[in-house]
Amino acid sequence: MASPGLLYFSGQPIVSGSSHCGISGIVASAKFFTATSWADAERTLRERQVRWVVVWDDPLYEFPLLNSSRGILGLPDVSDDAKDDADSTVAQMLISDQ
Repeated sequence: MASPGLLYFSGQPIVSGSSHCGISGIVASAKFFTATSWADAERTLRERQVRWVVVWDDPLYEFPLLNSSRGILGLPDVSDDAKDDADSTVAQMLISDQ
């Protein structure tokens, strides 16, 4: 995961990304990435005082960031068959906007 390196080199707090961040940060991150409205996503950012969001998706897998976030929340995976559902999430908006 990138979080430990980002924390070390930036000296800034990291909300989530690995087990080192605690379950509340991991759940907040999952809720942020699965949000389907910017209002919901921004609420999470404000509550956690987030200034930057760093995203990366492994092209070898189908919706890895979104599906790992959905898994944390106990939601089913999204596949190419339901691509429209994925495209409406913050995770996919950020990945496609890189």
